[in-house]
Amino acid sequence: EHHIINTIGIPDEDGTITIGITEWDGEIWTETLYLQAIEAFDASTSLVLEILEMWAKVRVQELQRFPMFSPGTGPSGNGGKPVNR
Repeated sequence: EHHIINTIGIPDEDGTITIGITEWDGEIWTETLYLQAIEAFDASTSLVLEILEMWAKVRVQELQRFPMFSPGTGPSGNGGKPVNR
């Protein structure tokens, strides 16, 4: 956890974090490697967002087909009463 915080930093009030690769990361970082790292991070972030978007669409479809699985319903929920969220 300590290593991650040193690399990424502590999030701002709105949850924003800043990631930087600096001279402290070693002498192997050429301009080409910096650009490759940025492109790889961009691609992986886009992939995660795409997966989240697909999951959200599937989740909405599941809730429309099976409303009994909506949050707050069932034995551990609020007895099937409508939930204000």
